[in-house]
Amino acid sequence: MFLEDDSFLLHPTLFSRAAEQGVKSALLTCKSKTLGILGRDVELAMAAENLSGNLLERYCTPPPMYSAEINYWLWEAALDILNNRPDIGFLYVHTTDYPMHRWRPDEQESLEHLRRVDEYLGEAARRAPDAALLLTADHGMNGKKVCLDLARICAGRDKPLKFAVSPLADRLLEHHGGHGGVSYLYLNHPDDTRGVMDILLSLEGVDDVLDRKTAAQRFHLPADRLGDLVVFAGPDCVFGTLEEEKIALPDNYRNHGSLHESDIPVIAYNLDGSHASASHYNYNFELTSGLF
Repeated sequence: MFLEDDSFLLHPTLFSRAAEQGVKSALLTCKSKTLGILGRDVELAMAAENLSGNLLERYCTPPPMYSAEINYWLWEAALDILNNRPDIGFLYVHTTDYPMHRWRPDEQESLEHLRRVDEYLGEAARRAPDAALLLTADHGMNGKKVCLDLARICAGRDKPLKFAVSPLADRLLEHHGGHGGVSYLYLNHPDDTRGVMDILLSLEGVDDVLDRKTAAQRFHLPADRLGDLVVFAGPDCVFGTLEEEKIALPDNYRNHGSLHESDIPVIAYNLDGSHASASHYNYNFELTSGLF
């Protein structure tokens, strides 16, 4: 089961809180799943992956999902909304990280993508000079060399798991092949805990293994949404479901999910006195804490 609908939500979204205060919102995203999760109470919801009706007529057919151009298309739509929808008080633009999966930071294609996005951000600030602009990411990105199938490895050492899953996995396999730098492991029996942890900690490519309670406390996560164990990959490794225990990855493979991708930008521009000072922001989820 993939995370694709709002039945998984534990708290109201920013869009619901905005609606409660009479603020209309717009959500622009590449991925349809984002609308399924966050789209309730949104005045204008648009996913490039599945566009139809009046929105398709206005903004035309989007570029391919697996491209940098899809992000430019989203920002063109965002600028149009800033120009023509003064009733929208909260605009959320959710771009794709496909360009970062595809290219290293120093590659020409990556530099061009960042330059174009920077231009769009500058134009948004010019068109809405009274608006606060809040920018962040959900993760960083690094090159990876190897993928491990933790379930196969444990089974081969007489400690079979109930199952292992990467919370990164979704239907867009061209991004990362369903692999990720963190894995939730569900055990067949609590007595297996020590043995499984010993196996995992002996593996090259595994940085750390935490029990559910420790992981929840350390990373601000709901314990009932985690596996019995949470496994973190090293800088060059990801976890996935394979036909064998271990595979080498292509030279250009880039992914995220480990603690080595946790250093991300948190940028607040044009804040007024109703928002917290810059020193308040230590985590990306704190960026919108004072909005609604």
